[in-house]
Amino acid sequence: MRLRPRLTLLIGLATLIPLAVAGVMATTVARDAHLAQARELYARQADGLAVFAATWLSAQVRGVQLIASSWDVRALDSARAEGLARLIYSQYDAINVVVLLDAEGEPLVAPTAIRDPALLTGALAEHEAVDEARLGELVARMPYTQALTDGLAFGEAYFPAGSPHAVMPVAVVSSGGDAVIGVELSLAAVEEQLRRQASRGGAALILDERAKLLAGDDAGLIEPSVLAGFTNQVEGWMTLTSGDGEDALVAFAPVSDLGWVAVVAVPLREATLGGRQIAQRTVFIYVLATALVATMGYIGARQIAQPVVALKDTAVRLGEGELGRQVQIEAQDELGELAGAFNQMSARLLSDQGIIAAKNAEIEAWNRELLARVEARTTELQESQQRLVHTSRMVAVAELGAGLAHELNNPMAGILGMAQLARAKGGGDVTPMILAIEEQAQRCRVILASLTRLSSRGAVEERAPLDLQQLLAEVLVLVGGSFRDGDQHLSHEREPPLRVLGDSAQLAQAFAQLLRSLRTALVPGGRLFIHGVAGSEEVRVSFRLSGWRGAGGDDWLASGMGFWVARQVFAEHGGRLIEPQPGAETPVYIVTLPSEAARRTDSPRAG
Repeated sequence: MRLRPRLTLLIGLATLIPLAVAGVMATTVARDAHLAQARELYARQADGLAVFAATWLSAQVRGVQLIASSWDVRALDSARAEGLARLIYSQYDAINVVVLLDAEGEPLVAPTAIRDPALLTGALAEHEAVDEARLGELVARMPYTQALTDGLAFGEAYFPAGSPHAVMPVAVVSSGGDAVIGVELSLAAVEEQLRRQASRGGAALILDERAKLLAGDDAGLIEPSVLAGFTNQVEGWMTLTSGDGEDALVAFAPVSDLGWVAVVAVPLREATLGGRQIAQRTVFIYVLATALVATMGYIGARQIAQPVVALKDTAVRLGEGELGRQVQIEAQDELGELAGAFNQMSARLLSDQGIIAAKNAEIEAWNRELLARVEARTTELQESQQRLVHTSRMVAVAELGAGLAHELNNPMAGILGMAQLARAKGGGDVTPMILAIEEQAQRCRVILASLTRLSSRGAVEERAPLDLQQLLAEVLVLVGGSFRDGDQHLSHEREPPLRVLGDSAQLAQAFAQLLRSLRTALVPGGRLFIHGVAGSEEVRVSFRLSGWRGAGGDDWLASGMGFWVARQVFAEHGGRLIEPQPGAETPVYIVTLPSEAARRTDSPRAG
């Protein structure tokens, strides 16, 4: 990422992240505080509805109690009893039926109620029409027995057939104590108050002790049966989920000692509307701040990035050889100081350019002189190596001559002896002796032929196909005498053929040097086993020593040159000499050379 967008991003992150954290925290606190206020508000509203319902009910009942305490119903005749009932009916709009019952629950007079809806006009318009079935249900539900005991009794509220409002039977004992004034009290006024108190999209309702709806509408927000356990003198709030999946905040409060509960429910989205509005405003402010920070960050990053880009471009030109190039930055800050230091460095490089060129020339002259010294030393080392190789070859030739002399001494002695006997005896017995002389002479001829082949040299690095087994056999003929003189034995397995491409003279000298060196490591009576293995890529010749005296003594130290010569020759032919691990009881030296087939497929090495 380039410097300018990176600086803009860093400035934005450094500003917006704390702002976002503060906004989230402020929004959370505001939302929680608003929700707490909403809970308290709706809890107070539920408590107010409970107080209203209890107060209204108490006001209705108190008037009936005053009338009942002033009249002994049992002492009134029928006309006055009916007039008392009509008086109570006409004074209270919430009373739909008035009945006068004796201690056995039997009506003293006919119930006071309007049966024809057409008569509900004027002052009676708030009452409801009541048929005979409704009157019978009221009398059956009237709690007159409890009223005779307690003076006042409330029956269970219910919805009579055909009525949109719940009613509640109320029984009040008369002053005589042996009769009861019973009324059917409509809860229509309570329901009207609940509808006025219901919030937008919310609901207000009254439930009885069994969570049965008495007044109001749940508006689909709650299931009244869920509040069955909260109708016994319990107040508080909870969050419920409706059947439509919408969450609602529900507050409830008990209504006096009736076991009822006033409930206020409002959609949670309405209750938290203020918190959401605060969050929306916070997001708007955050977006506005983001735009402002991005703009200011871009401007600030541009002011920083432009001088840096100018420094970069000038540095590239300086690296391309434009020494002394200056950068034009007039800022009075750290970037201006950096530009000044850069310009000073460029001028210094320009002034030092001649010094640097002189130093480079001096270094180049020294390199040429050093190269000449290295080449001279290399030539000297190569000459020394050639002298060493020549010396080793002379040693090998001397050893071959010694071996040849040793080998020729014996047959020559035999020839001399036979000749002397033939000269002494004469006659017919001369023929076998002459044959023996001829055999010994043939032996000398074979030895001399081998020496001639091994000593002859063709062209330099002349390589020709040859069998190492045959070459080894010829070398063993020449060096075998030195092994026999030391009571040391040679065992050579002539199979399989070991076909290679090489210089027979050089390889013969190498094997002679190797055998001479190994002979110095054998004790008298020791044995050297020679075994070859032919492979598709290389041939291997192993020299296993039985009767190893160990690496020590002057002869063994003097044999080091022989090992060195052998390694050089084998290496020149693409092979190597593998020595045994130190401390081996039966050491095995192995010579590896590329096979003839491998050499012919590798033309650069085949030469």
